[in-house]
Amino acid sequence: SWKEMTPGQRTMGVLVPTKREFETFTQWYADTYPVYDKKKWVDSKMKVSHYFSVSARPAIVTHIKPSDDFHIKQTMAHLAGHLVVHRFAYHNNFIPAWVDEGGGVFFEGEISGNVACRCFAANAYGQKPTDAADKVIRGLPIADYRTKIKTDISGPRTKNLTALWRLQLGELEPEDVAKAYAVISWMVSQPGKFSKFLKVMKHEWPKDVVREFNDAKGKAQEKALQEAFGMTSTEVEAAVREHVKTRF
Repeated sequence: SWKEMTPGQRTMGVLVPTKREFETFTQWYADTYPVYDKKKWVDSKMKVSHYFSVSARPAIVTHIKPSDDFHIKQTMAHLAGHLVVHRFAYHNNFIPAWVDEGGGVFFEGEISGNVACRCFAANAYGQKPTDAADKVIRGLPIADYRTKIKTDISGPRTKNLTALWRLQLGELEPEDVAKAYAVISWMVSQPGKFSKFLKVMKHEWPKDVVREFNDAKGKAQEKALQEAFGMTSTEVEAAVREHVKTRF
């Protein structure tokens, strides 16, 4: 529930007309809620067209122009997915990139019916360099996205779970995000277990703030799988592949 995600306040969804209002709101937010460094924080947000914040008041923010209604819905849904996995149980420590982007893509697909993964729009999974710009932006219908995952799940570019959870955000390829979507789809198909996975993983996550993968992060994910699903990472890998083959 939203009460598990946030410290007593609902997430603020902000949709403004243009970049100018986007900047005005962002400055107001930085003046009102604690951020790590006001100037750096605001400057970083001005380089993008949308963002989510995990501060004391969670927020999802974007501006309308030059987007259309479909793109806005896609973007807001994707950002909601990011916010869920970051804010769950009030825990904001670094989380695995595959959970971060997998959460974004899962929400985007379930809510909008399409998957573009705005973080990787330039080379969205299943798109070709020759595709029209509007097709790349909109991505693939969820049924086509799942079909492509099903086709590729045993292919050479699809990493196994333990390889996937070592990657940083900047190292993720579209195929990795697609695999992350498949893993989270499998987790969510079992009521209550995805939330338990998140709780255990965040509880076990190393307290030292280190962006790079280390053994402690691997152990936290392995323990979370064991406690939430009663399975090792190897067993989960096999279960996810079976899930994709039978459900996608």
